[in-house]
Amino acid sequence: MEKNNNDFTELYKGITRLVKTKEHDKDVWFAVIGNMIVSRGTFKTKEDCIKDLETPDYEQMCKIALAVATALKDYQPEKVKEV
Repeated sequence: MEKNNNDFTELYKGITRLVKTKEHDKDVWFAVIGNMIVSRGTFKTKEDCIKDLETPDYEQMCKIALAVATALKDYQPEKVKEV
């Protein structure tokens, strides 16, 4: 999947982004925190992707925790110029 093919990005429950893109000429959805994919694969519909996020298993919870920690570590606030 190429980054430029994103058709749609939606914020979901705070820090999770739902991304819609094309894979083999078909629309697919997946969930991202920071730069890490946290859903268990790609899904045909946004509702299926949300259902995956709302029924996490241990592996997915660890992936989400790692994504949050990495996003916090990599966070660089923008410097504001003094006027």
